[in-house]
Amino acid sequence: MRLKLNLLTVLFIVLFQKNISAQTPSTCFEIQSILVDACGLPEGENEMVRFIVGPNPMNASNLTGTWPANPWRGICQDAQTAANVAALNSTIQACGYILEPPGGIIPAGATVILVTSADMNPSFNSFAALSDTIYMIFQCVGNSTGHFRNYTSGAGARTLSLTFTGFCTDAVTYVVDSLIDQNGNHAAGDGATVVFDFAGNATYTNPGCQAPVNQLRATLSADNTNICPGDLINLSAVINGTNFLSYFWTGGAGVYGSPGSLNTTYQSASSSSGSENLFFGIIGLCNDTTYDSLSISFGSGTTPSISVTGSSSFCQGDSAILTASNGSAYMWSTGETTQSITVYTADTYTVNVTDICGGGTASQAITVQPVPVASISGGTTVLCPGQSTTLTASGGDTYLWSPGNSTNVSITISAGGTYSVTASNSCGSDIASVTVTASLLNVTFVADSVTGPAPLTVNFNNNSFGGAPYTWNFGDGSPTTTNTDPQHIFTSNGTYIVTLVGQDSNGCIDTAQVTITVVDDTQITIPNVFTPNADGKNDYFNIFSNKSNLSVDAKIFNRWGREIATWNSSTNSKGWDGKSDGGKEAAEGVYVYIISITHPDGRVEEKNGSVSLIR
Repeated sequence: MRLKLNLLTVLFIVLFQKNISAQTPSTCFEIQSILVDACGLPEGENEMVRFIVGPNPMNASNLTGTWPANPWRGICQDAQTAANVAALNSTIQACGYILEPPGGIIPAGATVILVTSADMNPSFNSFAALSDTIYMIFQCVGNSTGHFRNYTSGAGARTLSLTFTGFCTDAVTYVVDSLIDQNGNHAAGDGATVVFDFAGNATYTNPGCQAPVNQLRATLSADNTNICPGDLINLSAVINGTNFLSYFWTGGAGVYGSPGSLNTTYQSASSSSGSENLFFGIIGLCNDTTYDSLSISFGSGTTPSISVTGSSSFCQGDSAILTASNGSAYMWSTGETTQSITVYTADTYTVNVTDICGGGTASQAITVQPVPVASISGGTTVLCPGQSTTLTASGGDTYLWSPGNSTNVSITISAGGTYSVTASNSCGSDIASVTVTASLLNVTFVADSVTGPAPLTVNFNNNSFGGAPYTWNFGDGSPTTTNTDPQHIFTSNGTYIVTLVGQDSNGCIDTAQVTITVVDDTQITIPNVFTPNADGKNDYFNIFSNKSNLSVDAKIFNRWGREIATWNSSTNSKGWDGKSDGGKEAAEGVYVYIISITHPDGRVEEKNGSVSLIR
């Protein structure tokens, strides 16, 4: 029976479309609301945008959009979207009805719900209270994450833009941290919705898990919104809409005379201060609650302030005039009761101001500037090689350094000299200076050889000046020396950093370094083929080296990775004879070897590769 009524309603709207044209926007369409924080998971398939078409029909296939998040997927109308609409229509308890645009054409003046995915779940966001006919279109499947930013403190603004290509564009912007939960608080909550007027002004609401249609709103007013704590005021609510179960007043620290009435009184608490939000909740047909709020401000007795004529910081002998405001009576910490007083000395001056709600206190600090006395602190009077130091000025409000013309409080220097600073304030200026001495120490040396095989003899020539003593560290664990131009023998392969350290009479230290590399000149050759045919030529597989004191440990593997033979130079200096460890001759073919070579200095070197056995 309900389906028949809805079809008749649709027919009525189509036949009398021109009669409602006065309620349509003059532009081609206007965005009316966004269901930002939809119920259900994934949320990105259940968000909705409501808009109203203007005086001309629009083709849904021409619609494109720019979401705050996610790409635009286009509009789809198919068996899946038809099933979604049928499922939603079966849940409607009022006289409303949902249609897909016939042939994709949205009639003039139509209210449209754009769902962010054809994969929506019809059970998440209720259309039960729908009381009019709307058209529904669906973004094609592909986006499952959210298209809008849910409540996040300090996240800023987000913009949605929709365009009917070749016709017009509408864009709306909402502020993320202005979204509210179902209790009217600025917090995350399913159902967070933004409603826009045709000018794009945003109103934030939260009807819970309810689609963005037939949203109940209330206009709230009070006979006085600026009161003293404990005052009684009259409240009034006017509800826009009829599909609701009940309503109530809530919020604030005071007491409502009749919280279940449209018109009631509110007795504010004597402890209230600052401001309070009073909420009017409307419970819809689905037991979802929509809140509107009214802000009440409280006087605190008064909020006094002090203005200064002249300057709050003046030179000795000058004065300033302090003037209090926002009251009807004044009492200063000096004992004066006039609204203005003249002060001559540094102090914090306090005034107690009273008005009709009580009293309050304000303070103003006054400082008296002395004549500046410049000084320089920090740093050191001697700069060692590579060292810098920071000089810090005090005694003024502004500073000018010489040399350099820096106006910073501190400067960092790396050269000797005399440094001066001029400290200034509004009462004058003063100069201070400091002399910094730079050390002449410079440590440097050369080596007659920096690379070669062990044992490597190196002669060092000390070219340093400006200090004594000089200490050599050869980097190989041998004792240090203070010889001027030492000779040193490096007996082992490796890389050694030779360091020369010098010190001057000021305690400054400078260093220089040279890297000595002792190389290994061992030459190793491994053949890639041998012929164990007992002809006395190339009958063994082994390594060849220019060094005779190497230790060799070898393993031979067949092509299936099985170890078939081993030998060690301590027991077998000839190498592999082409037989397995069991004494059987190995077949011709390619074999893999892993050879571990131990050098006289204990260093182990591993070689691996393949060798061909040919008989």
